[in-house]
Formats: sequence, C-alpha cells, structure tokens
Amino acid sequence: MASGSGADVRAGVLEKADLDRVASVKASFTATAIDVGQALQRADLSGLDRECIQTIAQDLNQMGQELSGYENLMKIETQLNSFSDESTTRDVVLYALDKALLVLSAQRKRLAQPPDHCANLPVSTGKAQSVLRVIEGTIVTLQAMRARL
Repeated sequence: MASGSGADVRAGVLEKADLDRVASVKASFTATAIDVGQALQRADLSGLDRECIQTIAQDLNQMGQELSGYENLMKIETQLNSFSDESTTRDVVLYALDKALLVLSAQRKRLAQPPDHCANLPVSTGKAQSVLRVIEGTIVTLQAMRARL
C-alpha cells in the first residue's frame, strides 16, 4: 500500500476512508437496531405500536442481512486485487454498491409510506423516522463512494 502526503491510503479500488465509512454505516445500523429492539421492551407500548415496531425491526433485520453480503463484497475487494485486475475488482465493488443502493431505496420507500394503522402512532413513527435517517445517510455515503469509482 502506498500513502501520499495526507492522502487516503489505497486499499484497492476503495480507499481506506471508504472502508472506514462502511464500518461506520454498519455501526449506525447496529445502534438503530438496538434502539428499535429496546423500544419493543417498553411496558407502556400499545399493542398497535408494538406491532408496527415489530414490523420495522423485521424489515431492519432483513435489510441488514441483505446488506451484509454486499458489505462482504466491498471488504474482500482488497483480496480480489491480488488475483484480478483493477477493472474486474471495480466491477465487483460497483455491483455491491448498486445492489446495496437498491435494497436501501426499497426499504426507504416502505418506511416512508407506513401502513395507515401505524402512521399516527408516536413511538413507531419515531422509530421509522430514525431508521429512515440511517438509510438516507447510508445512501448518501454509498452514492459518494460510487461516484469516486
């Protein structure tokens, strides 16, 4: 690995800073999942709120599982560089970014249009908004990474 004066160290087609951003996104998702899970533990939660938050938790879990595969593709690009040319490695990373962005966009759409019975519930609406903020931030981060490739 080469490093310039103050420049990001290259880890392959992604810079070390990009890999750090991916790790930060994962940490944000984990913190949000914990927050949603803790909301489900509240004794004062109404049945409808609990149902809506449970759906949010399930969606978040499914999204996390889907994204983890694409995260792994992004992380292994440093190893792929040893065995393939940069163009092939870039294609793998672009594929992972594009698929992750599709997953995030679909979930953003679902959370932005909650079922009618969830739309006016304060706790579940707050949790949905929290997840939406994480999704939006992740989309911005991944789009910026993609633009640099």
